[in-house]
Amino acid sequence: MPGAPRWRGIAGYSLAGLFAVYALYRTDVFARAASVSGSLWFPGFREYVFSHTPLCRPDCVYFSLGDRESRTRNPVLQTVLESTETICRSYRKQGIHTTFQLNPGGHHDHPVERTAAGIGWMAKEPAGNL
Repeated sequence: MPGAPRWRGIAGYSLAGLFAVYALYRTDVFARAASVSGSLWFPGFREYVFSHTPLCRPDCVYFSLGDRESRTRNPVLQTVLESTETICRSYRKQGIHTTFQLNPGGHHDHPVERTAAGIGWMAKEPAGNL
């Protein structure tokens, strides 16, 4: 039956995962987001999240990282786990239904499966009951 969608979501992997979260602050179109191996290490992004408000309060947000992603020689990339966990905690404190999945492996391990898991999680969450 035709009608308005119950919700719209955005999902992305790596830099697209960063964009999925950023989109919450730049448009009111998305009620859900999945950031899979999101580049939340991006300089200034964590500060941006804490100094801005999403244009539409999300129903739910999904985060996923590989457990080896922060084990790198690059000091900027080393912050990905801390930044992701900090943003998750902040969303939870705001009452936003948020989950964080730490998966075995590095950034390039199982991107398709992990992205599908994030999209599946968004799809299973009940609309309006969060």
